[in-house]
Amino acid sequence: MAAGADPFDTRATHLETQVDMALRPRPGLWIEASLPWVRKTLDNPGLPPGGVPGHPDVAHKELDGIGDVRAWTRWRAREWLTLSLGLELPTGETVASPYAAESSGHTVMQIGGGTFDPMIEANVALRAGPVEPFAAALAVLVLYANDHGFQGGDQVLGEAGAAWPLVAGRLRPHAGLTALWRGRDRMPRVITEDTGGVAVYASPGISARVWRGVWLETLARLPIVQRPNSLQLVEDYQLFGGVSLALPAAR
Repeated sequence: MAAGADPFDTRATHLETQVDMALRPRPGLWIEASLPWVRKTLDNPGLPPGGVPGHPDVAHKELDGIGDVRAWTRWRAREWLTLSLGLELPTGETVASPYAAESSGHTVMQIGGGTFDPMIEANVALRAGPVEPFAAALAVLVLYANDHGFQGGDQVLGEAGAAWPLVAGRLRPHAGLTALWRGRDRMPRVITEDTGGVAVYASPGISARVWRGVWLETLARLPIVQRPNSLQLVEDYQLFGGVSLALPAAR
């Protein structure tokens, strides 16, 4: 979940519940899919309840549904290194006019992107001793526009931190820093200079194994630095929660 506001009292909320499923066909190799359910709301308390002429839903707008599914193939190249190739699938709903008509930049009010987006990820985790440092890098590439002409910005994310395994590894609190760069959107006949930017977050979280192969995880991202391009909504916080189910490989 993410929430943000601006000096005009505009507030946007993004709530996402994600279920991850993984199949390991052989040691060191697994296939993973992430199914998100997304709910977005946008409120402009300073506007009349009926909105403004031509935009009756601008005072309050909400969307919900299945988001873009992510499919991954992951390979453990070394004990400490995992390399991943993925594809974001256009399963989420898109609209002809994805931007909300409000005062603080181009806030995207659609659930999906409408494109097949390749993803590349690398994870490093050193599992020795009472403290386990980790680092990761992720790139999401949006290579073309969807059927409505909308092309979201590319994204590059990097993070580093450490975990402290407790209770024989069943409980794993962790903390780190996350940096996110997002490129500008592209859309014909729409000025998108007020999209994209850079942000840095503190990222505390905890994961717990509640049953064999079943993990619950929660993570917060608390913004330290936010440098959006031009005028945009900025975030108050991000909260994540997920359930991971690891299926045994067929024999």
